[in-house]
Amino acid sequence: MESSPPLATSLPEAPQVTPSGTSPNSAHESLSVESRAAPVHKRILAYFVDWGILGATGYLFVFLSAVLMAFLVNFFSDQLQPLFVEEMTAIIFMVFVALIILLVYFSLVHLYFIYYHLNRGATPGKNLFGLKVISLDGRPLSRRQCILRECLVYVDVGLFLPGLISILATQRNQRLGDLAAGTMVTHSSQTEEQNNYLYITQKEYLILRDVLTLEPLSSHLSDEYLRFAYSYFITKQVVPSSDELERWETRVRRSVINADEHGLDQQSVLLFFAEHCFQNARS
Repeated sequence: MESSPPLATSLPEAPQVTPSGTSPNSAHESLSVESRAAPVHKRILAYFVDWGILGATGYLFVFLSAVLMAFLVNFFSDQLQPLFVEEMTAIIFMVFVALIILLVYFSLVHLYFIYYHLNRGATPGKNLFGLKVISLDGRPLSRRQCILRECLVYVDVGLFLPGLISILATQRNQRLGDLAAGTMVTHSSQTEEQNNYLYITQKEYLILRDVLTLEPLSSHLSDEYLRFAYSYFITKQVVPSSDELERWETRVRRSVINADEHGLDQQSVLLFFAEHCFQNARS
């Protein structure tokens, strides 16, 4: 999802909050006070999300592979026909081709995890739940660490119990791949919460919500405006006219009474109200 344009207003600095009883050095190596070792259930949920993404693309991969195999068999039918005199030869050939397809697919699966961990520290599934893979020595993840984690995933996840026992038995909730690579998976509740904001950032929304005076939100207006805002700001499927934008701005400013006092221009007030409707719909 593309990030929304910044609000055209200066926001006051949010106060720095430090959890009581903690200090910047009290967490694990290279962790901030907002991050902790990732709990097991969030790691499992993130894994399901990633495999949901991979599964969806896998259907396309299998379909294209089947089309390619059918094309090759048809194209080389004359050359292959002598090999298929015996049924067993044909079976062996099909199994061989299927193994190649599986090898290519699982190579792409591993590249998916290696790419996201190496370049972003988190796959889409991990990012959704506020998880991130870090190196215990405080340095960025190396290619070697990412590959080593993936090599041991067959032991951790394939056999299931070794990885689960390792996570439950270690202080940092590390699976065997983490122990071998010198990494751990962290969880930040702040990062996870930020993913629940669609139109503006969590910081922008909370600050503006505190300083703006809002009329009670009707469900009819909220539903109607969310349909407009989603197609305009997120999917960009519609480009409203200036008259339509002005009509929406007028309606929104009736609900956000003192928006003018805080210097919110048209786009800013529309984005804030979209987030306001979105958060109310979530709750």
